[in-house]
Amino acid sequence: MISFEAFKQLASAYTVIPLERIVPADLHTPVSIYLALREGAECSFLLESVETNEQVGRYSFAGANPSILVVSKNSGVEVTRRGDTQTESGDIVSVLRKLLFEFKQAPLTDPTGFSGGFLGYLSYDALAALESVPLPPEDASSKPDAIFGLFHSFVQLDHRRHTLTVVQNIVVKPERSLQEQYDEGKRQLDILVMRLSRIPLAPNSFACDFSSLREATSRDAYCDMVRKAKHHIVEGDVFQVVLSRKATLQYRGDPFPVYRALRIINPSPYLFYLQFGEIQLIGSSPEVLVRVDKDIVEVLPIAGTRRRGESEEEDRSLEAELLADEKERAEHTMLIDLGRNDVGRVSELGSVRVPVQARVDRYSHVMHMVSEVRGKLKGDCSTLDVLVSCSPAGTVSGAPKKRAMEIISDLEGVRRGVYAGAVGYLGLNGSLDTCIAIRTIVCSAAGLEIQTGAGIVADSDPDREFEETESKARALRLAVEMAAKGLQSDDVQKILEERRL
Repeated sequence: MISFEAFKQLASAYTVIPLERIVPADLHTPVSIYLALREGAECSFLLESVETNEQVGRYSFAGANPSILVVSKNSGVEVTRRGDTQTESGDIVSVLRKLLFEFKQAPLTDPTGFSGGFLGYLSYDALAALESVPLPPEDASSKPDAIFGLFHSFVQLDHRRHTLTVVQNIVVKPERSLQEQYDEGKRQLDILVMRLSRIPLAPNSFACDFSSLREATSRDAYCDMVRKAKHHIVEGDVFQVVLSRKATLQYRGDPFPVYRALRIINPSPYLFYLQFGEIQLIGSSPEVLVRVDKDIVEVLPIAGTRRRGESEEEDRSLEAELLADEKERAEHTMLIDLGRNDVGRVSELGSVRVPVQARVDRYSHVMHMVSEVRGKLKGDCSTLDVLVSCSPAGTVSGAPKKRAMEIISDLEGVRRGVYAGAVGYLGLNGSLDTCIAIRTIVCSAAGLEIQTGAGIVADSDPDREFEETESKARALRLAVEMAAKGLQSDDVQKILEERRL
């Protein structure tokens, strides 16, 4: 941890200064860390990652008790600090921009990943509104368009070094003595370390009524939507449009066991559990929306999927089949072009590159065709500008993007909510890391919601597209089923054995 003299020196140049303490991680897992930190907290988060070829990502992050909570509703944007809630003028982007301007953070010893900042979600509907796309009317199940918490204290788990870095960011207040603020930060670090030594039992109160399943769009209705979308394509309105459908289940208890099940059966690059009061997001997203690191803007378009093979030989055969599929390649190229356009709006002229094109990445159950699009961030653009420029992703809207979104509003007829929006963080250090809110379960008083979609093109078969939405929902439903049965039950043991996990 830095000395008081170093703290005092940093305070002359920065408004946020991190205090860090490194402790051994041999008794901890990401789940145990999260359970320890979230006890008694209304708002908390856990971020994990499984990289390509099923390797666990190097870092996991967990935190609780944000100092500022920003909630965007139809009635306005509410900002809560220390229990005091004020309604701010402007939309969620302008409010976040103003808040981010208040902070200038000194770098952490290891600034990789989350270093403190605003973490949460921005719904598809909020993004559509920023594009002036007409939205369907709200319904009783509508949730806030966006929620972000400013997390100053968190824990970083380094899986490679087997260490925990416990971080307490100190927001320097000119009216208080620096020594007093430094000592208070050290006390907060002590409290965090103490919390990690007391791990509560994992919750097992989750129950789900599977007979309550309600699908907003039936097979027939979805197939009819596909036919109407194909008519728009024939008429030249769009090249592709992504249509989704939502299912809702009633549940009771703590849904965290659903996340525990999902991280086992469907590990992905973006694993997350976010809790904001009565709303929980449980996600296993395979796809980056956009990220910024050291002024490099990056999107990774994903289009083209095959199942994993039973052997290395079958994997190679399926990979070759995917790369040789002209339809998949054409769709993938279209999404690369969309990505270049999105990144180009916030990048220096001539800096946009596609260093990797149509690479096949393997995950636990599927393989995807992936490309990388990068650009150098313009000097007059912020991470918020990047997020707005690149959202929503073409893979969950279509092309051209705005017209596709208008067709989605018309055909789906209900608000999407979190689905197809953004989940991630805006770092106080100028970083940005967000994923697309797909393979995501949303829990609230309205129930447990699962939403999946399929990309519609000129030669799409309606029944096949419906089956794709069912296939994408399968792992999410299985996670719910496992959590409801109890993760230690014989039934779940049988499921895991059958899946050879």
